[in-house]
Amino acid sequence: SMAGGLGLFLYGMQLMSEGIEKAAGAKLRSILEFLEESTAKYGDKIVFGDQDNVVTYNELSRLARTIGTNITDVIGDTRRRPIVVFIDRNIESLISFMGVVYSGNFYVPIDPEMKQEKKDLILFIYLVLHKSAQQ
Repeated sequence: SMAGGLGLFLYGMQLMSEGIEKAAGAKLRSILEFLEESTAKYGDKIVFGDQDNVVTYNELSRLARTIGTNITDVIGDTRRRPIVVFIDRNIESLISFMGVVYSGNFYVPIDPEMKQEKKDLILFIYLVLHKSAQQ
């Protein structure tokens, strides 16, 4: 049945999520260590740029920490959980990704141009996994 298939799928996603959580912990620390070291070393140098904007290491660190703090304020002291980020392939998305990492979580990028049905399914699965992780 469809309900049974969905249940099995969700169970598989939960197992996969737990594996990602365990594996992501050390990698998140490595990313943050790299950013902190690079910020100390190259502070005012440009880390990202496009035709409209540039961001220095200092700005990236400050903005990402602010986003990380805001995420923590909203979800509490939850760590190693997926955080959905709608991406537009721009500098703000990269800063958002680092903000999620600063919050102690990992990002799940979703393309806003994706078909609505697919976005709905991803968000449904995300909410089910998040709710089951809280229990």
